[in-house]
Amino acid sequence: MIEGNWRLRKVIRVNLEAMGWRVCEAVSRPHSLQRLRERRPDLILLDLDLPDEEVTDAIYAAHLLGEDPPVPLVIMAEEPPGPGWVHPRVVGYLPKPFPIRALLEQVRNVLDPVLSRSRSESEDMSPYLEFWRERPMKAMTRENLQSALAGESQAHVKYLAFADKAEKEGKPNIARLFQAIAFAEQVHAINHLKELGGVGDTVANLEAAVQGETFEVDEMYPAYLEVAEVQEEKGAHRSMTYAIEAEKIHAGLYAQAKEVAAAGKDLEFDRVYICPVCGFTHIGEPPDRCPVCNALKKTFKVF
Repeated sequence: MIEGNWRLRKVIRVNLEAMGWRVCEAVSRPHSLQRLRERRPDLILLDLDLPDEEVTDAIYAAHLLGEDPPVPLVIMAEEPPGPGWVHPRVVGYLPKPFPIRALLEQVRNVLDPVLSRSRSESEDMSPYLEFWRERPMKAMTRENLQSALAGESQAHVKYLAFADKAEKEGKPNIARLFQAIAFAEQVHAINHLKELGGVGDTVANLEAAVQGETFEVDEMYPAYLEVAEVQEEKGAHRSMTYAIEAEKIHAGLYAQAKEVAAAGKDLEFDRVYICPVCGFTHIGEPPDRCPVCNALKKTFKVF
């Protein structure tokens, strides 16, 4: 797959892998030519909108259409391909933006024509991710919605913390009010996330979760911890240490879950235990004390 848009590339890869195909990705014209030298694909999905001064359309077409043995191409572009791409090896064209099911049908027609012919037209394609928007969202609106998502998410967490405090102070009705409005903020945040295309099928969601946790462990928290240490902010350093230790576990758990979900199965386990002090996460019977903050097992929350 040669596609410059990371989000569309991810959607296509997740769907094709869910259907049992292996996907090799390239993000530019030179990169794609290098990948073609490394391995021979059965089909090329080509983003024709990739700008590149080094490799012109004519040179690129000559390379891809001159492959021996021949490799079929499906072109993805906003405008129909020019005359240089009129060739028997170009077996399909998808005008952007397109429904993901249209691409899946093109791929099945080329790679598995027998299965494609036998497949009922009414077969439900709902298991496959379709959060590639019919019309791309305007950049300013996307930024605004992302900011709104961050604000609503923070409000949800903040109000839950406020509810806990009110409970401890003996004000159950105020606590209940905070809890109710926290739920409303959660509704708003989820609506925003869906509009941004951030909710896919479970395999895609797990992949996003792995990437998010890994980023926090490898990049975000190490940098933040260094600053907190230099500035001698012990409380912030402790809070972020708790977080990074938990995120390491979360990344591993999500990766395991993704493998299971990709095989069409669900995880099998009894209970998940969470330390209420630091967020340490454990599947199955936990140790007597939290290995991160030393909290007692009896305080753990069970899911």
